[in-house]
Amino acid sequence: MDECYLCGKEFDGDKVEKHDEHIIQQAIGGDLTALDILCSICGGKLGNEVDVPFVNIFDGMATRLDIKKDRKGKKKGTKS
Repeated sequence: MDECYLCGKEFDGDKVEKHDEHIIQQAIGGDLTALDILCSICGGKLGNEVDVPFVNIFDGMATRLDIKKDRKGKKKGTKS
């Protein structure tokens, strides 16, 4: 995909940069990412408005299951 799924702007590496999007949120154990779905602006907005509230729903369960939430770890399965 050469453009952002949400806004339709073409990735150019300058004004419209690719966002490292988690397919399943890292905070609930996901480590598969894709770089060609969203631009950094849409990815940030979606993260704040959708991902944070979604992850908060599962926070207690993720803690009880000891799901790794480390954002600094190596990313597996990253696609560009």
